[in-house]
Amino acid sequence: MAECEYREGNPRVRYPRPRSYKHAPLFSSQPDTKRYVRRYIQSRILPNRPEGPNIGETDGIVELWFDDMAGFNAFANSPSYKNVIQPDEERFTDPKRCEYFFTTEVPIIV
Repeated sequence: MAECEYREGNPRVRYPRPRSYKHAPLFSSQPDTKRYVRRYIQSRILPNRPEGPNIGETDGIVELWFDDMAGFNAFANSPSYKNVIQPDEERFTDPKRCEYFFTTEVPIIV
């Protein structure tokens, strides 16, 4: 999972558009994405947030699923990611303001 914030000067209201309308098809069309990525989910932050819980400040969350860490590493170092996907990501996200989480899913209620 990656939690990312928009680039300075990129209004929040516009942030989801490049990611969903331009970046998602670009990402999905790459040969290394098709080879290594098992699932790609974009989660957008809702404008009407509930009161009460400690609400985090982020612009979006991206979930990428891989078979294993070797698959992630292969994808992260692939030509598709380095030459096409990463430069596009950096058009609308600030890499210094992104955090990455590597998890394993433990279903509790299914």
